Parts: sequence; C-alpha cells; structure tokens
Amino acid sequence: MRIPYRFEVLGRTIRVTRSRKVNLDAFGEYNSERDTITIYRTARTPELQAHTFCHELMHVLLEAAGRPDLSDDEGFVDTMGGLLHQALSTARYRGGKK
Repeated sequence: MRIPYRFEVLGRTIRVTRSRKVNLDAFGEYNSERDTITIYRTARTPELQAHTFCHELMHVLLEAAGRPDLSDDEGFVDTMGGLLHQALSTARYRGGKK
C-alpha cells in the first residue's frame, strides 16, 4: 500500500512525514494542531508503516467527523485502522492497477 505525503480532509491539508526518531511508546502520531501525521522509525516494515498510517488516518477522520470520543479510544482506532489497511491493501482495480 502506498502512503501519501499529503491529503485533504474538510479543507485541511494533512502532511505525512517519516521520522528517523525511535519512539518506544508509539509507531506513529497525529498532531491536529500542526495537521501532521508522523510515522516513526520504530514501525520498521512497510506493512507496519501502512497499518500505522491507517491508524493515524482514523484519528484524523474521527476528529473531522466531530467524534473525539471515538478518536480517544485507541482500541477502537486500532481496530478500524487495521480494517481500513486490510481493505486498501487487498483492493484490486480494473485496468490492471492496484
């Protein structure tokens, strides 16, 4: 799965960066004040990086939807992010492109 370097939600541009920093507490982080998703070096494999991106994307989407209560529920966010990652990484498109 390809991870974008930026995307838009409700007119806000969210930048996605990869950090060389090792964070022992998390593989990634969403900063709503800076409109950034950071994926840390701790997420070593491409698969874990993609899952981490989807997890952080769920935080973005839930907050944009006005549901900070759900965004604060890390178990829910991780489950939904994992399901989103699975759907996107197994999606097939007509015309031969993934």
